[in-house]
Amino acid sequence: MPDKYTVVLRGEAFTLSRDQLQTDSPNYFTELFLGDFEESRTHKVELSRSPQLFRAVVEYMSGYSILPLAPAIIPPAMTAATALENLLRDAEYYGLDGLVHLIRMRPRAVPAPTEAYRALDIAPREALSFQNIITMGKDASDVVFEPDHGIGTLVDGQWKRILICKDVKIM
Repeated sequence: MPDKYTVVLRGEAFTLSRDQLQTDSPNYFTELFLGDFEESRTHKVELSRSPQLFRAVVEYMSGYSILPLAPAIIPPAMTAATALENLLRDAEYYGLDGLVHLIRMRPRAVPAPTEAYRALDIAPREALSFQNIITMGKDASDVVFEPDHGIGTLVDGQWKRILICKDVKIM
């Protein structure tokens, strides 16, 4: 029968096997339970960490993919972004370098085009090439140069810059 180890987080107990402990080792748990600490004899440790986030850690230590975080893993008092940031802190605390790497290397969310336009304060339209602006092609008929604002267009009565690229390739 494999060894069982108990991790208690804010009163909630989790049972881990030796195989789970050795995932992503060396780590806090292998040092604690398989080293020369008192917990190696008692097979139990109590910590003040989030039990909700530890569920993701247990899944990771079981060999499962955990990113993106499932809504059920996200604690009620946290946003998804906060939960992921706190999971990173817990992974660092537990010495789970592989999980730290996974979280840090996860694909970053790319803003939706309308959010990107808003963030950059540019007109919501396709990028134009310099050549198209110079020749005032049909795609640039609403584009004007304003000495105080640069190259742009009016959108709902407000001046917006436009995105200009060196070359725009037509597919």
